[in-house]
Amino acid sequence: MKLFIVESPTKAKTLRAYLGKDFLVLATMGHILDLPKNRLGVDVENEFKIDLEVLPKKGKLVTEILSKMKVAEIVYIATDPDREGEGIASHLLNFKVPKVKVHRVRLKEITKEELNKELKKKESINQFLVNSQEARRVLDRILGFGLSPELWHVKKNLSAGRVQSVVLKWICERETEIRNFKPEIYYELFLETKEGLKFYLQENKEKKKFISLEELKKIFPKELTNSKEISIGQKNFSNKEILLISDTKKKNINRYPPMPHTTASLQKEASQVLGFSPEKTMRIASELFEGVETSSGRNGIITYPRTDSVRVSEETKQKVKKILTTKGFEFKDRKSKLAKNKVQDAHEAIRPSNLMLSPNDLDKVTKDEKNLYKLIYDRVITSFMAEAVYEENKIFGKWRDLDFLCSFERLVSAGYLAWKNQTTENKQNSSIQVGDRLELESYSIEEKTTKPKERFTEALLIDKMEKSGVGRPSTYAPTILTLLKRIYITIDKKIIYPTELGEEVNSVISNKFPNFVSDEYTKQMEEELDKIESGEISKLDFLNQFYKDFLEKRKEAKSVFIKRQAKRICPKCEKGVLMNKVSREKKAYELCSRFPDCDFMQYRT
Repeated sequence: MKLFIVESPTKAKTLRAYLGKDFLVLATMGHILDLPKNRLGVDVENEFKIDLEVLPKKGKLVTEILSKMKVAEIVYIATDPDREGEGIASHLLNFKVPKVKVHRVRLKEITKEELNKELKKKESINQFLVNSQEARRVLDRILGFGLSPELWHVKKNLSAGRVQSVVLKWICERETEIRNFKPEIYYELFLETKEGLKFYLQENKEKKKFISLEELKKIFPKELTNSKEISIGQKNFSNKEILLISDTKKKNINRYPPMPHTTASLQKEASQVLGFSPEKTMRIASELFEGVETSSGRNGIITYPRTDSVRVSEETKQKVKKILTTKGFEFKDRKSKLAKNKVQDAHEAIRPSNLMLSPNDLDKVTKDEKNLYKLIYDRVITSFMAEAVYEENKIFGKWRDLDFLCSFERLVSAGYLAWKNQTTENKQNSSIQVGDRLELESYSIEEKTTKPKERFTEALLIDKMEKSGVGRPSTYAPTILTLLKRIYITIDKKIIYPTELGEEVNSVISNKFPNFVSDEYTKQMEEELDKIESGEISKLDFLNQFYKDFLEKRKEAKSVFIKRQAKRICPKCEKGVLMNKVSREKKAYELCSRFPDCDFMQYRT
């Protein structure tokens, strides 16, 4: 008997059909070992050795797996091809089952072809990956156990996490900005010609000018001299008015198709297009990866969905080329554009396992599964299509010594937009020449109010995590879910709001330990973990340095906090003094005496 171990029962179900009667397929149901729940479980004095325990309710399962490992002819461990998967694989070997032959299988897609190819490799555990996973777990445990007790005077059993605390800080800071924002009224001025062209007032060659009531009265002295309030809307000119065309510019603009999906880009598009939460997106993506019913049986129909890479294999490119040329489209092979931040690039982009399986062929899956598959399928196909080309037209005009601009685009070549018929035709006139005198028909004044930055949606938050290098593809959705479960945030109509508890938690952590929740520090930790994975640095060297810095930073942070509390110095500008205030909701808070020059505000804990 050959034993094949995976972590997911769905994956096990798919693989049983491929492997046949000679194999017994078992699922670990995720991790089987972890650090103890109620104690540190890390020996910081002895090379950070970890004390792993069998997870609650996993005892019977572990016993069954071990009993089968002891009698198996050979054991294949096919947990996910990432740090966590490698960690689970290493935990299985921690039991030291004697005389068992073990091979590590890394399936980047759940297909029969991929399985047969991987079974022949006979690989072993990647210790660098294991070291990186263990270092991350130790790092998070020390930070969590080191910072969480500071929250217990707010509420018992609260906890602070390394990545989640940074993300919570962003959400709370944005909320503070919005609360402190003071809106201002301004106006925009537009002119419309007899030909139907709409010009807007310019501040310079590219920027629209926002004007005040006083400026408007100077432009329209007769109409607005005695007006205390402006009549907003469109008004026809009573006399003949001419706009003199001073310049025209035309140029072609290329808009390139987006690259194939990464974990982050899939979560963002699924949120924007399908209204999925990141957690729902990853759950459905996992189903598509691990196996769904198709016309040819049960198959995994996408590649591994946790990746930050946008590259695809040469074989995939050739299949895309065949599809495009068959349908009469041009194929363009572009080099993958990697993000500015460090990209692990351990796996391909998310793509269909079989490009011959179009979304229309899926008649045995759920509507959500089909819709997500279509996003993945279309993105891979269009990424190798020609760019869309637009002709940009800019017409500059003068009226009453003021500069105006009319700008519009005309589609020249649809390129990748033709795949989903996303083209719209702009029929505006572009034959106007310098020196033309266009008769004006009307003017319009629009009243606007300055607005603060928008609150985060899940898509915007994931985008910020990715760009800031905070977290990794596998942590984006779980981070938001953890904040929700701990009631640090709420989500209403896709908008994320901090709860009162979340703001209190952020206030304590940000004030007492600002260096642990800085973007740069968290990004640096991720980069160091990547270096452990690639073998550039050792796990022990990293943890020794981290722990030394942790103790120093915690001591320094507490000292600074106590000093600031005694002197009541504003922690943001370090110039103002904190003043006690009470909100309309009877909540006590502190405000910097230099407000609004310094916008620091925090609820009292």
